Amino acid sequence: MLRNLIIFGFLNLTISLIGQNTQMITNRVDSIKDFYYSETYNEYDFLNGKEYKPYYNPTTSSPLLESTMGVGTVYCKGVAYKKLTLLYDRNLDELIVMPNKFIAENIYVTLNKVKIDSFSIKYNDKLYHLIHHRSDDELPQGFYEIPYSGKNKLFIKHSTNNLYNNGILTYYPKTERYLLKDDQYFQFKKKKDLLLIFSENKKKIRKKLRSFHKPFKQLTNYQISQVLQFAESL
Repeated sequence: MLRNLIIFGFLNLTISLIGQNTQMITNRVDSIKDFYYSETYNEYDFLNGKEYKPYYNPTTSSPLLESTMGVGTVYCKGVAYKKLTLLYDRNLDELIVMPNKFIAENIYVTLNKVKIDSFSIKYNDKLYHLIHHRSDDELPQGFYEIPYSGKNKLFIKHSTNNLYNNGILTYYPKTERYLLKDDQYFQFKKKKDLLLIFSENKKKIRKKLRSFHKPFKQLTNYQISQVLQFAESL
């Protein structure tokens, strides 16, 4: 109701200002905009989802990214909602928020994925930024990290391997890497897979990989990004 009244008043004022000094019109319009946002903007406008109820035993394992909550920002339709208590469920591929006004009640809300463009979560010295991949292409829709974007693009999918351990369902962290090259997605799990993608320069890339002096599975996303940047320079 308030929004409708403000918009109606804005239209009436615009009509009444026709023919007046341009600067005066600009000043009044800016004032109306400021009032509109102050009266209609709500830090919880992005909340659109259902209550999240933990379905796991945190004393045994957790499907959450970094197994805990962090502080971050949610981006929805060009608006950034900052300093939020966030959790990312790797198993369900869902983003969960604990609204500040509900902390005492310990209430969590699963956000409507459709509304989210991307989000960032910080855990002490670790920072993750995940985008919402919506395209109807070979890569399944969902949240992904993109640690490298050049001629090629690196996508990281965080999920879980769910296995029973002594009768208890246990969630083991799982990370999948995909490379977008020449409009085609390639999943690579081992060194051989990556060398096959860049078969025309595999000898040079193999040498680059050896320079890290560690097994391929232990390479960080930053080191993989260095390899991709090197491959593009050849």
